[in-house]
Order: sequence, then C-alpha cells, then structure tokens
Amino acid sequence: MHQIADKCFPGKYKTIITDNSLQSSKFIHNLIYLPCNNEFREFSGWQAGISYLENNIDIQNISGILLSNETLLKHRPFDHAKKRAMIESINYSMSLSNPIMAGDVDLIRSQGPYHYPAIDSFYVSTYFSFLNTAATKYLNIYSPDFDLFKILNPAPNDKSVMIEEKR
Repeated sequence: MHQIADKCFPGKYKTIITDNSLQSSKFIHNLIYLPCNNEFREFSGWQAGISYLENNIDIQNISGILLSNETLLKHRPFDHAKKRAMIESINYSMSLSNPIMAGDVDLIRSQGPYHYPAIDSFYVSTYFSFLNTAATKYLNIYSPDFDLFKILNPAPNDKSVMIEEKR
C-alpha cells in the first residue's frame, strides 16, 4: 500500500491502522494506530479511521481516502500490473470533480441480500479502494445505521460479511 501511496501522494499522507487488539491509540512517525472492534467486520475499522479523520482533519481539504483491509494480499495477486492500474486510477480520480470510487471491480454471481435484484451484481471490492475528495461526502455509506444493523444482523458473524438465509 505504501508503494502506491508514495506514488500518488509523495510525502503527503498519513496511514491509519485500526486494530481490534489495541486498548488505546498510538502515534508513531506517520502511522496512527487506533483501537476498534469487529462489530461491523472491516467496516468497523474503516469507521474508526473515518471518525478519527472527521474529528481531527478537515476532510474536504484532502486529496482522497485510500481504504484497505487485511485481505489485500490473501485473495488475489497484487502484482506490478495491478499496482500500476491502481496508481493510474487514483491519479485519474483525483483529477475529477465528481465523486469517484476507484478500485478492483468484482462480480457477485448469487441471489442474496443485496441492494440490486439481479443475480449478477458488480461492486468495487473492499480489499483496496480509493475515494476522491468529492466522494468523501458519502463516507457515511460505510457506517451502518446502528439501530437497523442490530435488528437485521443480531448474531455475531466473524466468518463472512454475508448473511445467509436457510429455507
């Protein structure tokens, strides 16, 4: 991730790492370590990072936000070609004034509890994505409505973000 950040934001970025095992925040050089929980899976960590930004930085004055999670190197190769494509897409996204989310587009081939009724649904994968400045106003899409989430998903699920319905 630092290789991409160094190319896109040379010397002008901070890395926020959220960790379920931390009890308090730590600040080491350009790294910010924040405690969080796993109530909303990777979105919990993102929410902790976004809350930190909202409370400590004027989000409208940043070039964008690069989101990643621990699955970055687990599910698919992140080789030189993928890094170059991400750098180009981030740089292009930063040049636009309309909201853009850049990242690896994946396909869900399943009927499930998604917002789209079609069996084939495309989405930007959560393992690595970038929101340009204009898109940061939509950051609350990563923050579930806490009351609604607890009603729809009352049981802890540490294996998957999907909720499977058995009939």
